[in-house]
Amino acid sequence: MNRRLLKIMLGSLMAMVLCFNVEAQQVSGSFTDWEDCLPNGKNVVGEQPVGWNASNVYQFGFMRKLVFKDEDRAGVVSTSFSAKLTNDFVGLGKLGANVPGFISLGKMWVYASLTDIAGGDGGVLGGMDFTSRPDSVVVYIKRQLGTENPNEAAKVITYLWKGEFKSKIKTGKGETADAIDRDKYILGMEEPLEGSTGVLIAKSEYAIEGTFDNWTRLSIPIEYLTNDTPEKMNIIISTGNYWVREDIGKGNTLWVDDLELIYNPTNQNIVIDNNNVKVYSEDGRLYVSGNNNNEPIEVYNLQGVLLSKSYQEEIVVENLSRQ
Repeated sequence: MNRRLLKIMLGSLMAMVLCFNVEAQQVSGSFTDWEDCLPNGKNVVGEQPVGWNASNVYQFGFMRKLVFKDEDRAGVVSTSFSAKLTNDFVGLGKLGANVPGFISLGKMWVYASLTDIAGGDGGVLGGMDFTSRPDSVVVYIKRQLGTENPNEAAKVITYLWKGEFKSKIKTGKGETADAIDRDKYILGMEEPLEGSTGVLIAKSEYAIEGTFDNWTRLSIPIEYLTNDTPEKMNIIISTGNYWVREDIGKGNTLWVDDLELIYNPTNQNIVIDNNNVKVYSEDGRLYVSGNNNNEPIEVYNLQGVLLSKSYQEEIVVENLSRQ
């Protein structure tokens, strides 16, 4: 088999993977487009990525930006951006608390009172309509730590479900309101109320520890608990320990960019017998390994652009679904 035929077969494989990814659902993970953030539905506090909700705060006249538009991982600031999330103190003097910087596909809710600071609560309700079954979440991150709690872990939390999880949320001292699909109840951390029909279908929770001075690619597998088709999905990306308020350290900061849902094709391994070359896609990358008779293996996309050329026995083409 000559090199030209090898190129054609690689192009065919890429076409299959590209078509598979195009048909499956995605989220707005490039963080290119931003819009006003209205934490209380009326007052603008900074911006948030389109398709996401930011944890920027407007409480008792206090405003605090926790999510910021920053340069993307290629260093571009004019047309493409990343999301910068930071923990900060919200309040006056000792009257207040540290608050986590995070973004979510679901809607934020928060209870806060100057006379009941210890009883403060908050989280996320719902997510986005979603009926696909991704295999993993890929995201690029950087991280810097403040001095208050450098041991705090950032979180990337993903979950898919169907039906409704009913609960109560705090709206005042001794006061509650009905809520649907609160994060803790979907994930089984709290018991939902009678009459709930919700089923948790899949989940993942990834802890990011330490500093990352350079952009680093994370691949986070999603664990499936049932074979059901989802109806909803939520992703929470938090620069702090999303579940434990006491861990939140002021100044801990996380950058995220180019988040993508990865779907692994069922025909994962394709072997080209005549040339002893194995080609397969996994986790959004194209892997080519084998021997091409001392000739370079060249990988082209469908537009004829050379993506990779190597004499190595194994080469990897990243971000396959973007080519």
